[in-house]
Amino acid sequence: MKQLAFLVILFLLGCGQFTKVETSELEKSLKTPKSTLNFCPVKRNTTQIFGQNENIVKAYQDLLKKLRSKKIKLASIDKYVLYALMQMNARPDQASPTARHQVFFKIKGKDYYFDFYAKKKSAYPFFFGLDYLLKYFSSGHSLKALGQLLDKYQKGPILVSETFYNFLKQNELGIKKDSTLAKNYLHGGQILRPGESIPRPNYKFLVSKIKRGRKDTGLFKTLIKHLPGKSSQINTLKNTIYCNMDLNLYEHSLYLSQGPIGDSASFALLEKGFQALGVTSQQLNSLKSLWNTSLFKATGNPYQAKFCKIKGPKGEMVFVSSKGKDPGQHLFHFLNSNVQYSSSFKDIDNFISSPRHLYLVNPLRIIYESKRGSKKRLDDFLNSGIPIYYSSSLGLIWGWGKFDGLNSLIKDPRNESFINCPKTAQQ
Repeated sequence: MKQLAFLVILFLLGCGQFTKVETSELEKSLKTPKSTLNFCPVKRNTTQIFGQNENIVKAYQDLLKKLRSKKIKLASIDKYVLYALMQMNARPDQASPTARHQVFFKIKGKDYYFDFYAKKKSAYPFFFGLDYLLKYFSSGHSLKALGQLLDKYQKGPILVSETFYNFLKQNELGIKKDSTLAKNYLHGGQILRPGESIPRPNYKFLVSKIKRGRKDTGLFKTLIKHLPGKSSQINTLKNTIYCNMDLNLYEHSLYLSQGPIGDSASFALLEKGFQALGVTSQQLNSLKSLWNTSLFKATGNPYQAKFCKIKGPKGEMVFVSSKGKDPGQHLFHFLNSNVQYSSSFKDIDNFISSPRHLYLVNPLRIIYESKRGSKKRLDDFLNSGIPIYYSSSLGLIWGWGKFDGLNSLIKDPRNESFINCPKTAQQ
């Protein structure tokens, strides 16, 4: 009993400490103009690219410039596939032939959603998904041909990002146990650091390895329209919502928080008549090299990012939640807060930047971003009687929006990411 009382005292002291920090951080954030950092409205005929950091976006831009100079014609789907393949260089832990691949397209006003996943361990859903997309959209290039273009023309180094460095640092012991991974990611016994070059894949070799296993890849192509019940917390008046999950589970407090803590490589391309938002992800229960290359092989059940498409009274939005536990719960909280009635990119930015919370079960508890929140909100959680724990950052939510004829990709300030912002952008 004394031990329990002691823990309660520690908990209350901890709350007091992070309440004090939270207040000062909130005051700082109110003075920081975040809108120009997290979105960049552009006209329809302007190309915009979203990536993990500036290096991968600039490398991709340089590649497209080089291909144009060689008069190599590419359809929008070809450009997407090239960018998707480059993720294997930037995030070899999350983008690999064994990774799950999810993508939302808006092409000439029509929406498409694809989710390629492994039904068996022998599957290569990322590669089979890219091959499928090229054929589905009648590309003039094969996956092998696009891989060869990357081998020949993508010369600039892809550098270790802070995100990938954190992965390497957290998994240093596991990397040392695999001789191929150690050779690629350890120099002088030390893991690669931010700014150092990541070993480049041989794309032609990788694509040539994919000969069997097509039947082992599954495909989902449907987003579910949300049909709220009588006691729904989500307002659907004058808007429609489609997601790759059943939001009614959250309406009944059925949280899916016992799944894996997922990560992903997230990337997007926006140009005239074409929007593509892609995610690759895989679980690494143990660290193993794929085919003796620098790529990591999936060794766990696939992690599924959550997508929601919204047609509101004043705009269109697509949100992707692609990191952490129960990514769908974050989108549910978004919708419960009426993000669907946003009328501008600044509205979206406010939702993206607002504090998040996550309900976890067995045992029931709340994880809260107190540094981004208000003391009142914190007090509300404390008064609920549910144990509350602090987190500096929860999830990754990003996406695309359209308001008043302007488009923009949208990023999450909690995570390392970059959107190129052309000079013609209107802010």
